[in-house]
Amino acid sequence: TELVGPLVVGCYVTLAPTVLPRLLAEFGELHPRVTVDFVEGAQDQLQEALLAGEIDVAVMYDMGQLEALDRIVLYEARGYALFGAGHPLADQPTVTLEQLASEPLVLFDQPPSTAYAMSLFQARGLVPNIRHRTHAYELTRSIVARGLAYAILVQRPPNKLSYEGLPILEKEIEPPLPTCPVILAWPRGRRVSPRVRALAGLARRQYPERRLPVSS
Repeated sequence: TELVGPLVVGCYVTLAPTVLPRLLAEFGELHPRVTVDFVEGAQDQLQEALLAGEIDVAVMYDMGQLEALDRIVLYEARGYALFGAGHPLADQPTVTLEQLASEPLVLFDQPPSTAYAMSLFQARGLVPNIRHRTHAYELTRSIVARGLAYAILVQRPPNKLSYEGLPILEKEIEPPLPTCPVILAWPRGRRVSPRVRALAGLARRQYPERRLPVSS
């Protein structure tokens, strides 16, 4: 009755530091004879790896175009604006996309985050002022902390400082932005192994209210 064998878990790059450690730690305690490996990647890379059988299951965002995958929702996330302490909008309780559009933006250019951020402006007939593009989440936050630009992100680390130790301020955007479900996904129509079922069951227990625990 003990689970044995390999399990390869994929995870979207910004979700990995928040979701994976807790999931791997508890799964290892429950199923010590399962050899768990993990792969970080962009959304399109994870989907390709799932369909090619290179990974068994993946933690990713559900922002559409995932018709080939089955999934369970772990929690719901929502985009927000990120500012350095000296930004002119940093003292506002909330901000609007109209206020943000003319301000310099550092775009976290990693699908699907890129499409999510751009769609927010397009939906309101706005064009953002993109000053910088990055492929690294922490570099995005560090540029914001230096006051060079603001950012729109979804993942919310408990640490509100950049790598340089500079403060970063999160502001809600009004009206509220669409939510982004964080999911555990696997190929549709393919036989699901007992190891994947066990991981899915654990993930459901870790996120019973579909909210990200503050301690994670």
